[in-house]
Amino acid sequence: MKLEEAINLLKRHQEWRLGGEGEMIYPKELTQAIDIVINEFTEIKKEMTAKEKSEHLIRQMTVDFNIDYQQSVLCALICCDEVLDHLQLHDIVMIDYWDRVKLELEKL
Repeated sequence: MKLEEAINLLKRHQEWRLGGEGEMIYPKELTQAIDIVINEFTEIKKEMTAKEKSEHLIRQMTVDFNIDYQQSVLCALICCDEVLDHLQLHDIVMIDYWDRVKLELEKL
């Protein structure tokens, strides 16, 4: 099964699952399609820049929490501030990493 076929199969399954017409997808085919899409996405994620990853995560939060993109960015910035405050309070070495994360978020 190719990626496009896997995506189409998953779309058909989602439509069926949400009350659409047609037959349920055979579990073995569904498993194969899920594996193909996961593998493809994993490869794509490996090649993403830090900015692309942060944008993807924020867009995912937007869908998952049903909030708008700018609100998601604001939430992520607030989380970074909380993490930075905690790290500085306890003098933990990861401060540079979280400073970079915050800078990338501020660019969005």
